[in-house]
Amino acid sequence: MGIICAWSAVTIRQQGTLFYLIAAGVFVAGCGRLLSMSKVGLPELAALWLGYLTPELLLPWVLAAAHFYRPQS
Repeated sequence: MGIICAWSAVTIRQQGTLFYLIAAGVFVAGCGRLLSMSKVGLPELAALWLGYLTPELLLPWVLAAAHFYRPQS
């Protein structure tokens, strides 16, 4: 995943669907973490785990919106 993300970042202007798929993958990972927390409960150091969860749920939406509304060159 890291290699694909790095390649996508270097060639961001040419990427379309790949960029959205990576954002969706991060969001799904966040949903899995949220589901796990709802079933099992928050682990020790709850603030740390919520700190991991927040970017996984919010950042894909921000990145997808930024990519969608980018200026065309």
